[in-house]
Amino acid sequence: MALKGQDELILLAEGGGVRSSYSVLNVLCSLTQQSKTNEYISAQQAGKSANEIAEIVGEYGVFPLYRMLGYFSIIGLLRVQ
Repeated sequence: MALKGQDELILLAEGGGVRSSYSVLNVLCSLTQQSKTNEYISAQQAGKSANEIAEIVGEYGVFPLYRMLGYFSIIGLLRVQ
């Protein structure tokens, strides 16, 4: 058991496979901007119709997968903050 812990500490010390926090934040921000989740939420709160929302969010924002990635990214960014 102790050997496994030492191996993990060595791996972390070498930095192999560990992502920098800046690259993670950059990806999360990019996903949020690309999916236009903030715009989607604002349009829904304003009571816009589905067609108006589709115009606002563009080609990526209308797909549920991108919207969920946007929500995931917003929550991830909030957790980092």
